[in-house]
Amino acid sequence: ASLRRRLVPTAVDEPEALREGLCAALAALPPRRRRLVVEYVLLGGVNDGLAEADELAAFLRPVEAACFDPGRASRRTGVLVNLIPYNDGGGGAAARLAARYERPTWAAIDAFQARLRQRGVWVSVRAQRGADDSSACGQLWAQQPQARRHQPAAGMV
Repeated sequence: ASLRRRLVPTAVDEPEALREGLCAALAALPPRRRRLVVEYVLLGGVNDGLAEADELAAFLRPVEAACFDPGRASRRTGVLVNLIPYNDGGGGAAARLAARYERPTWAAIDAFQARLRQRGVWVSVRAQRGADDSSACGQLWAQQPQARRHQPAAGMV
């Protein structure tokens, strides 16, 4: 919870309260519709360690139980964790603001994924595309002039 407070200072609810609400919402669905994708951004040296992988696996246990469908042929829980390695901003003001974060190493990404799998979590790593020409997720936005970022596209007003 303290790491979450540091990363998301505007967060109001405790993670456990969010999890309880999510489990209640999932329980209201028919078993075959109880599926969830959890997007987890890996920040190098911040939340990419084995201890954080263990915490995430433990945090997700009640959610996995809420999503479990004994009729599911794959026997998976219905919860997929999609690991998203952090991309730097690619330059500009946004990159300077986010300079305190780094992309995790591939060794750290692999170890995090392996630890989650050891804990029985269904996990994937988002494929990185476009980083070599600064067009990966978040990089194009960071390179736009500030004035253009919040203007609607032509004809969208």
